[in-house]
Amino acid sequence: MSTSWFDPRVPAADLCVLRPLLDRHAAATPDKVFARFADGTEWTYRQTQAIARRTATGLAALGVAQGDKVLSWLPNGPDAIRVWFGLNYLGCGLCADQSRLSRRLLAHVVRQFRCAADRGPRRSCWAGSPTSTARRSRPPSC
Repeated sequence: MSTSWFDPRVPAADLCVLRPLLDRHAAATPDKVFARFADGTEWTYRQTQAIARRTATGLAALGVAQGDKVLSWLPNGPDAIRVWFGLNYLGCGLCADQSRLSRRLLAHVVRQFRCAADRGPRRSCWAGSPTSTARRSRPPSC
């Protein structure tokens, strides 16, 4: 089997890690459109970087810290991206979930997430949106 496509070298962070990648694009092409949403709203790279930083600051003020795992039920859209990028700026893990899951499947996701959080040294944070009040808790043992 040919593995000519495989390159074991790790690319530079500004090519594959969200925070340095966004920072690089915001510096190089600040006014280029990064995202266009269904309602016609557009975010440039500079705006996206500023949104991610503001969200990271807000989440940190709520007590979210590097290494924390955050479970989010936000639907796809600007708020989901805002939380995802803000968490990334803080160095947090995101467990994104879709609100359309059945109750049983959602309970399974929450159980799995809680188990992973409970085994680690960090806490978990539950956030509905960057402007809501997050509820911090230690998950129950699984």
